[in-house]
Amino acid sequence: MTRRLVLVRHGEAAWGAENKFCSWVDKPLTQKGQVTPLHLSSPKFSPKLTFLRHSDPPLLAQSSISLPGENEAKECGELLAAQKLWPDVVFTSVLGRATNTARIILDEMKKVIGKEMPPILSSWRLNERHYGSLIGVNRSELAAEHGEEKVRWWRRAYDARPPPIPRTHLHFSEIYEDQRYADVEPSQLPVAESLRDVVSRLKPYWAETMATTVQNSGITMVVAHGNSIRALLKLIEEIEDDVIVGVSIPTATPLLLSLTSDLKPMNSHHFLGDPKAIEDAIRRMDEQGKAEPSQ
Repeated sequence: MTRRLVLVRHGEAAWGAENKFCSWVDKPLTQKGQVTPLHLSSPKFSPKLTFLRHSDPPLLAQSSISLPGENEAKECGELLAAQKLWPDVVFTSVLGRATNTARIILDEMKKVIGKEMPPILSSWRLNERHYGSLIGVNRSELAAEHGEEKVRWWRRAYDARPPPIPRTHLHFSEIYEDQRYADVEPSQLPVAESLRDVVSRLKPYWAETMATTVQNSGITMVVAHGNSIRALLKLIEEIEDDVIVGVSIPTATPLLLSLTSDLKPMNSHHFLGDPKAIEDAIRRMDEQGKAEPSQ
């Protein structure tokens, strides 16, 4: 039996909309009504399933449409329901933008499929990468101060670890006094991470918990974050260090992996949805680390 793994980055969050490093700060999804949503029924959106592999050349986007986070999650649920990808189990991080995205996706799918809600397992090991002292900082302002290459290095280099978060940081207590981490050994909680660190943090949870669940399930969904999803892809597909840093994960865009019984990839991962919209979302992500043009 083929095991299918659906990976979804959470919908747009409040600090994502403000181009700030959100990381372990628990900011909510942006809500509907901030921009005009693009529904599956819109003539600009094709409900036809399209595969876009990470190795495919970029496609030129013809429009720039940004959906608020809650609407993104709803449309993701509609797309997954149309493809009958109802999960047997769902994994999320403990951060609200991931757990709420999972809830919205499942609510939308349930309207179409009508099944009982699957179990949802949350772990801090699926949290976003810890950006240390950069948490809460605007990426464009950081690029203006330190240069776009430095910001790109902090964001995407595999071994780049930002300066650690100091105890005087505005959000230090908010993170480290959060009761969701009460059972975690303090020494295990990061103060700054590279993508390599995220892979190391996630690896035992994948090996000891997630892998067995995926093996015993037909469809598993993971709703997490850009870097924790990249870390999962690296572990499962054994992607090289210099390649995984170039893999972009747009918000609320499902990514599908088909696996054998021993969890070997049957083909390369691919996104589900409109390829032009996906490429446009990736382009917007890449522009987040650029300095604002001077007036």
